Order: sequence, then structure tokens, then C-alpha cells
Amino acid sequence: MQRLRQRAHVEVDEEFVHDKGDADLAWGVTEHYLDYCLFVSGKKGLHAILPTSTRDPSYSFTLDLQHPRKLWKARHADVGFDPAGQMLFIGTYHQEDVWLAMVLWSFTQEDMLDDEERIHDEEANMADIHIRDQTPEDLTIMNMKRVTNLMTRKCASGAFAAYSGKFNVKHEMTYNQVKKLHDVLETAYDGYVEEVQAEGGEAWQDAFLTDNVPITLSVRYGQNQNVCQCGSKEEEATHWQRIHSYGGIRTMSIALATHIKCVPVDHWEEISVDEITREHGEEIYDSALRTERERVELDTYPLLNERGSEQQVYDEAGFRIPRRKAIIGGDVTMTGMLFALRNIHELFHRDQDNMTLEEADMPVTPHYIYPIGCLKQTGQFQAHGLFSCFSTQLQTINRALICNDAGEEEDDDEEEIASALFQGHRACVRGIASQGYNVFVHRVRSQARFHDVQRGMMTVASTGTHMQRVTRSFKARRFYEECKDALPFERYHEKIAPGTYDQALQVENVTDTEMGASHQDLRHIFEHIVWPLTRMWAHPHVLEQVKEHVVIFKQDILPSIVEWTTFGLCSVLKKIWTQFSSNMEQWLPIPQYFIELTSALERTLNYAHTGNSKVLTKGLMDPLWLSQGLLYDGLPSLSPLVKTGTLGDIRIEEMDWPVTSKSYPQMSSQRSILINYGQELLQVYEATFNINHSMKVVPVTFLPSHTDPTQRLLLHIVHRRFEVYEEDVCTLVNTQVRSSVQKLIDGDDVVTRNIGRERLTALETWFRQPQPLSYNNDSYANLVKAIVDNPDHLGRGLPASHLGQKSTTWFADHILQSVASKTIRCLPPFLHGGSGLAIMRIVIPALRRILSQGTDTVGDHTAAIRVLLVQVASQHQILNIPWAPNPTGLTGRPATTVVHNMWINLGHASSAGSQSLAPVLRPADMRHHAVLSAATSMQSMDSRAPWSAFNISIQDLNTILNHEVLPEEWTMDIMTFPDDDSYVKETYQWVHDNYNGCKPIHQLAMCVAIMFCHVLPNVMHGKKPSSLTSSSSQANATLIVCNTPWSAPSANKRGMAQQNIFLVMMSTFIIAMYEPESPLRRYLKDHAGALGALWTDKHGAKGIKPFNLVRLGLATAKGCSIFHSPKFNNGWSLLTSSAVTKVHGDLIRGLKDLPYGPYDAAVFLSGRELADTFRKCAMGAFISTLVYLNIIVTIFALHETGKYG
Repeated sequence: MQRLRQRAHVEVDEEFVHDKGDADLAWGVTEHYLDYCLFVSGKKGLHAILPTSTRDPSYSFTLDLQHPRKLWKARHADVGFDPAGQMLFIGTYHQEDVWLAMVLWSFTQEDMLDDEERIHDEEANMADIHIRDQTPEDLTIMNMKRVTNLMTRKCASGAFAAYSGKFNVKHEMTYNQVKKLHDVLETAYDGYVEEVQAEGGEAWQDAFLTDNVPITLSVRYGQNQNVCQCGSKEEEATHWQRIHSYGGIRTMSIALATHIKCVPVDHWEEISVDEITREHGEEIYDSALRTERERVELDTYPLLNERGSEQQVYDEAGFRIPRRKAIIGGDVTMTGMLFALRNIHELFHRDQDNMTLEEADMPVTPHYIYPIGCLKQTGQFQAHGLFSCFSTQLQTINRALICNDAGEEEDDDEEEIASALFQGHRACVRGIASQGYNVFVHRVRSQARFHDVQRGMMTVASTGTHMQRVTRSFKARRFYEECKDALPFERYHEKIAPGTYDQALQVENVTDTEMGASHQDLRHIFEHIVWPLTRMWAHPHVLEQVKEHVVIFKQDILPSIVEWTTFGLCSVLKKIWTQFSSNMEQWLPIPQYFIELTSALERTLNYAHTGNSKVLTKGLMDPLWLSQGLLYDGLPSLSPLVKTGTLGDIRIEEMDWPVTSKSYPQMSSQRSILINYGQELLQVYEATFNINHSMKVVPVTFLPSHTDPTQRLLLHIVHRRFEVYEEDVCTLVNTQVRSSVQKLIDGDDVVTRNIGRERLTALETWFRQPQPLSYNNDSYANLVKAIVDNPDHLGRGLPASHLGQKSTTWFADHILQSVASKTIRCLPPFLHGGSGLAIMRIVIPALRRILSQGTDTVGDHTAAIRVLLVQVASQHQILNIPWAPNPTGLTGRPATTVVHNMWINLGHASSAGSQSLAPVLRPADMRHHAVLSAATSMQSMDSRAPWSAFNISIQDLNTILNHEVLPEEWTMDIMTFPDDDSYVKETYQWVHDNYNGCKPIHQLAMCVAIMFCHVLPNVMHGKKPSSLTSSSSQANATLIVCNTPWSAPSANKRGMAQQNIFLVMMSTFIIAMYEPESPLRRYLKDHAGALGALWTDKHGAKGIKPFNLVRLGLATAKGCSIFHSPKFNNGWSLLTSSAVTKVHGDLIRGLKDLPYGPYDAAVFLSGRELADTFRKCAMGAFISTLVYLNIIVTIFALHETGKYG
């Protein structure tokens, strides 16, 4: 645990690594493996699975239509078309997955591909082969993306019948059967489409079948087959020739994995000159570059250079010729290597002379690094291309292929070769992708999902204690037994413990080849493409560059590094597992805080093994310091949120657990739960966690004026659940309306398209509303416009259910009925596919438990819960809800699935009238509430009692008007001053010492300052309007300032949301300006009304300036200078004492006459339009009061002109 308490990084000592320039290290790149192979045909039919030999007795194709939803997952595969919605898995051929793809006619380019010789064999009986399930109701492109079963069989009657059963076809096919089906696809597909469209009616007139043709692809992953072995070239070429007929193949993509080995040498043995010349010939050179090399005589050419390294020589093609044999000790294994990530980008710099137009903006091939073992600068990589040093070798391969296609010798003039154009596809090899890693990774996993530390086994086993269903519990128990046997990191140790496995560096290069007309001979493809792709590693220019970017660890050091650097993590995980092992044995729920901590730690361990930052969850792992430690230092850290108890147990500060913007507790286990237990149980788990966290921590911003803690807790729990219901409704409406509107937008009629766009705009506006089911901000109007498809019916509003108008109490009763229902169906008002019902089934019992605290049994409390639901629904302004369709009059059970185009209005008055939250209180709470109410009342009556400016709403400001002392938030400790002796600090100190809440101006200043803080950060203003001129009257200038919109500061301004600082600054400014004896007023008197640089620099940038005093009604503007740097009594002035008294009196009456008094005054004084504008700009609970302050300046302006009574 102590290892995680502070930031740290890893440095590997020199004793654990080899020097890359060590002359006694032997390097080798002689092992190559085929890891991936993809063939894409370029013609109609099954070309991808046709063999060269028609009499191969081992031929077998398994037609498999049992997996129509299988996804195409080939990475780094340039198939030449967009595979989305175009692919159907149809079986396997020699362990290769075979796919049928529908591609555009232009893709086949049949005129550019040579027709292969047809082989006529006896016809096979195809009557029992079905390659289509039930016909979709509408064969549109959207449907084809969902159902890609593209063919049907012809019945005896001549009609195309749909296969009505499920996909259950799995059929072993011989070559004759495959060839017959291939010929049908080639020759009869056009007629098939015509007949289908003729007999299928309008539903089959979609252009998908006519615009596309079927081709096949075959792909195989992870075969890890050793290829291009020395002495096996002939045998391998024969194998490549046998499997596939390449006459109809358009492209071939392969991944060749090369092992780079480095071994310490015991001693060297020199190879004789005769042996070298016999194998490599007499022409031997001192350089690989033809332009710089000179021929050497090995008899006289030095064997070693001055550093003791071998003096290298090269053959005619530029490949290195070894002159010594490395003799390795019997107990020596190869070193482990990883890439040095700090400068690995140098391997991907593109040659500017050979860059394409698309690559011009990217001089470096895009690549991604993955640090291993918390080393930060050492690890693995993936790239969208090959090393730059391969470009020359690829050009050589392509040049040789062009020479062959053009019928030229390879030594002919390049310009002549370039001009020798040929017909058809020429073979062009290009690099697509690459990745580099250490081979020992394959020892601890064969695929990503089998890497023990990546499976999240501990998280799955722990969350399983919250899963009640039998099948899920069985799965959780299985994971628990696996972890009980050995934890994931212990399994890793068991796998690396022997230490006798391969630790070579492996680089996989993925290349794509366009097949040329003359390359239907697979022997030619193997000899001129596959073999040279492996041979290019032997070029010294390649290997020498790679050597410069690797870190060479000594024997068996690399696998142990991960164990060393993750020791602290594994120790904490083991401690948590031991701490809750009894919970697991008895199948008792483990506290979810520890489950989430376990998940975060397992993700951290995953990153240490893989270096993939996608496993890090920012929301939880950043506050825990885990991800920040990994990314910034290499080693993870653990925040003080997680502590060690006195008995050595792990403890969590639950009150400080990170939360989301909506105050939900942060999680990192969602993905694990979703994959292993499903969406529904994930929703239940999240709801349970949210409720448990809410019972410990209710956000201070939630109903701060509510004094009863139980009511506040219950309201908070229900409030969160109604948010989920609103999200479900929004998702339903958004999905359904977009689907119908898109058809209008895609139509041909201009009017219809415009209507579709208008509905889409209305939908997007409605979707962004904070209270989408209310009437606020035109929510209802936009909802109607989005849903109603007939413009003539817009005046009717939302489509109404036959049930008519209902009350909020009726809504609450149906929620309780749906939760209590034992049926598996989702009943209204909850939405099928939404999470509202599953979550509410957790919430209602939790509410009953809370209400039953202090009693021996859990009561029903239905009446109290109904009141809670009604209260929160009203707070959310849920006034219209979607419902199930109206009865059709047909026999059968009525529909219960909620739809987007049937609604119920909840505006009917409840027979029970307005209901109080009193039933929600427990007896103990009622006694506590009475005591607390008495204490609060007495505190509000005591003028010297402490009070808080931000723990009460604006509506309750009238309760603190008798306080003489400053609020608790007003303190000089939070302020900084440019100079301790300045008039600025003296002013603040003077206000602190002389504040008297009984004085009207002091009271007014504090109320205005509190409201000003609620407007943050929108306290700035724009430029001077053209309507304000030097000849404008004082009243006109004041009104213009008052009407100036409140705007946000620029993005680079910081500290604009700290309410306590603004409270101190604004109240000080107002009081100091209105008190003639304050240091600020004395300074103004001595400096001709200028506030001074010290004051302006500190306050102006935060909006604490004369402009806002005018805007708030506490000053008056005298001209244009109010928008810039006005001087006191020149550009602006204070109100007279009588005006201040009047404003103060009106404000107090407004505060006490909420909620409508201030609005009525605004209408009376300035008109309804302006008052409505003020009301819409106001926020939350202080709408009316903020409106009133916005019109105070209007009152004063009218008073100055004699129109104010």
C-alpha cells in the first residue's frame, strides 16, 4: 500500500539491460509466420473458395447459415468497399471463414480480369440447400443491413418461397456442389433478380439487388504458421498453389510476423572464404548501396573493425553476408526486447519524394504506442503503415512485378519499364499496417479475451454477489471458483515462472496485393511476393534502423518487470479479496465501493500489461490518482480516499467518493457487468449503487432549504429516478421521430422535405430542454411539432389517449402498480427497453426501508411513497406522458407497449388535493423536525446569530433581514491584495469592522451581492450600442445600461464561479461607495473620482465595477463613458438617500411578497413584454427577485423624471 502512496517512476538500471552496440550480441531475423490471410474475389461467384485442382480428395467447404448475425471484424483489411450491411457469413473452407458480400457492379471490373477456364463437372443435387430466411417485409438498404440473407430457392411451382424456419443449415459440400453453386451465381444471378422483382411486387423493387452483385471473401486469423523457411521454398510454393485458384481473386492481404532475436554469444567461429563464395558467389561488396559500394577480396578484407564488431560485407542484391557463426552457451536463452517509445516516430518518417497527395499533410505514418510494465517510455506499437525503411524494399518488389507483367527483364531501363503498360490489374504490393510486441505476450494469452488480467475476473466475481438470477449466479460462482483457485496476477506468475520460452521481438507487417493478370500461378505469387516480403528483413538497412529503437533486457528480466512494477497493485487486490472472502463464500453482497475500487485496480493492472489507455476510466480513476499516475509518471498512485485501517484492512472514505455531474457515484465496472450479466442487471446494479450512495451523501445543492434530512434524502432518491424516466421518454421520441422524419427528408417532394426538416429541428430543440415534459421554453410546442405527422392536426396538440386527462396522483398510482406487478411485461407508464421499471423496482423497496428505520419490520408506506412521487413529478413538471396505443376493437389482449404518438395529459385536479410531505416523516424524525424548527426559528430571530448566505434560497432571504452581522462566507482570508498598505485592503477591513445589517444600504448591498453571485459567471457586458451617444440624457443612458444583456466572460478568464469571493467583493464595493468615510470614498475625493489602478485591476476583470452598479439599480449612468472607465460623479453617480430608501423598501416588500409581487410591479412600471424578458433571463428559485432587481433601475429612472410616485 505504501508503494502507491506517492508519485514515482521506474528507471531500469544498466545491470539489467544490454548495450545495443555490444559486439558479442548475435542478431537474427530468420523466423517468419503467417498470422492472417484475406482473399477478396473480383468477380461474381465463389472464386475465393475454388481450388486449383478439381480432383483434390481433401476439399471440403462447410456451408454454415446458422450465424447470420456474425460480424465482420477484420482489422487492417482494405477490401475495396464499405462492408457495413453488405456481408453475410456463409461457412468455412480449410479453417478460413468465408463471407458473401454484395458489392457494386463497378467493383467487379470484369473486363479487366481474365476469364478463367471453366471446368465442367457433373451437376450436383442442390435441392436441399437453402440460403435465405424469411423475406423481409421491405427489401430496403436499411433492412439489408439488418438481414443480409441474400438468396432464396425456387419452388416447384415457380414462385420464390421464403424459408420460414430458423437458420439451421449446416451442410458439408463437395467441390462439385460448390462449383455448381458458383456457376449459378455467375450466370443466373441477373435472371434471378429480374424474376424476384417481377414476382415479389413493390416490396422487392429496391435497387439493392440490381446495383450489387455477390462476391466471396475468405479470411483466416491467428494461424501462426511458420513460412519461408530456409530450404522449403519449393514445398511451400506447391502448398500455396494447391489451396486457392487465383483466377478470380482481386486482392490478397497477408500479415507476416517476423521474430527479431538477440542472444549473448559465448564465442565466435569464422566461416571460411570458400564456404562464403560457394553460397554467395564471387561478387562481394563493402556496402549495401550500389552507388557507394566497392568490390572486396575476402582473403585480405579485415574480419573485425576497430570496435571489435564484424566488418560487414554484402552480396549483389545488397543483403548482408555473415562471416562468423555465433556459438551460444548451453544455459543461455535469448534476451527480451521492447521498443524505445520516446523516438520510435523516427521509424515512421515518410520519404517526401514518394509521398502520395493524401500523405502530404502527414509526414509521419500514424502510429500508437503502448508502454509495458509501467515503464512509460518502453513498450509496443501499432501503426497504419510499415517502417519507412521498408519503402525501398517494397519498391524493389513492385518493380520486379512490373517487369514480369510488362515482359521485361529486371535490369532493363526503368523508363522503358514504366512505359510498358499492360492490360488488367497489375500486382501492386503496399503496406497497410504493422505492430510490434514481445513474443512472451503469446505465452500469457492466445487472444485478448484469454489474458487473465484483462478479463476482470475479480470484478465479475464480486459483482456476482449482487446478481440474484440463477444463470447469472452460476456464472458468478464459476468466476469466483477460478479466482479462489488463483487470482489473475497469480496465474500470470505461473505462466512466466519457467523462464524457458521465446522472448523475441515480433513485428507483424500487413500488406495488400492487387493481383495481376499473369499471377494466377500461385507459385509465382509465393516466389515474387510472399518470399521477398520476408527476405527484405535481411537487408542491413532495415535491421540496423530497428536496432537503434529497441531496449534489450537481459535474460528473463522482461517478464519479471511487470511483476515488480505492479507489486503494490496486486497486494491491494489480494488484500481486498481476502477481506471479503467470507462475503463470497456466503454469497453476501460486497459493498459496491470496494467492487468499483477492485475494477479500477484491475483496469490499472490491465494497462500495466497492455499499455492500452482505452481501459482507463477517467471519471473514477483520475480522482483515485491511478490513471494520472500511469500517464504522467508511469507507476500508478492511490489517493487518500483509500486508506489502511488499524487492523491492516482496506477502508474507503465513502463520503468523498467521486461523483458525476448529476451526483451519481462514479463507476468503472459497467463494461464487465454488461458483458457478463446483461443490460438489465447492470441497470439494477447502478440503481442500487446510486441509492446506497444517496443515503450517505446528498449533494449540498439539492434542495438546500429543506431542513428535514429524511425528506431531503427521500426526495433526492426519487428525483434521480424520475430523471431516468425522462431520459427513457426522450430516447423513445428521438428514435421514432428521427426514423419517420428521415423518410420525408429523403423523399422527392420539396414540401414534404421542408416539413421533415422543420420536424427534425423541433425535435432537436425539444431534446435539449432540461424539463422536456413541461410547458417551459416552448417544450410542448416543439414536442407537438416533432410528433404530429399531419400538419393539419397540429392545432389539436399531442395525440390524446382514450383515457383522457389524468392527475399526477393517478400517474403515481400506476407507477406503484407497475412496480408491484408480477408479469414479465413492461406496463405503462414505463417504456419497453428502457431502464425506468427495473430501477424503480429497486427504489420503492429502498424507500420503504428508509421510512421503516427505527422499527422492527419494514412497513408498506404506500401513502407516503405516493406523496413523494407526486411531489417530485411536480418538481420535474412532468405534465404529459406517453402511453400505450388506444384499443383497436379487435379481440385479444390490449397493447401495453408505450409508443411515442399517444399521450396523456396530467393536468386533471387530484381528488386528494395538495398533499403534504408530513406522512413521509418517521416519529423520530417528527420530533427531530420540531426541535430543529424551533432552533431555526430562534436563530433567525437573533440578530447576532451566525448565518449563511448560500445555504438558503433567494426566496428565503426575507428570513435573514434582521441579521446585523456578516454571513459566515464573508471573510478576508480568501482575499489577496496587491499591497498590504494599500487603500484596497483598508477598504475591505473598514467594511468588515463597520458592517451593520440594520442599515438599509448595508442590508441592500448584501442582498444584491447574494443575487449577483447567482448570476455568475454571466456578469460581463458587450460593446457600447450605437443608440447611446454623447447627447443621451441621464435617464436614457441608465435605461440602455439596464437593458444590456448579461454575458459570459472570455474562456481564458479563471475564478469566475467562486461565489464567496464575489460576495465579499460586491458587498464591499457597494457599502464602501455609499459610506463617505470609507477609505475608497476618501481615495476618490483625493483623485478626482478615479478608482485607481490598484482597485480597477483587481475588480474590473470580475465585473465589480460601476457599470454593474447601474445595471443593478444602485447607481445611474451619466453618459457614454459608463462603458469604459467612468469617473465618479462624472460618468456615473450614486442614488440619493431618498431613492436608496425607496429602493430598499420596494426590495423588502418584493422579497416578502413572493412569488408574483415583483413581476406585477415590473408589468405596471415597464410593460409586460420587458417584464417577460426579465423573467425568462432569471434562473431557478430566485426568478421573481432577480426580475425585481432588474427593474429597480427603471423605477429610479422614472423617479428622476418625476413619473415615479
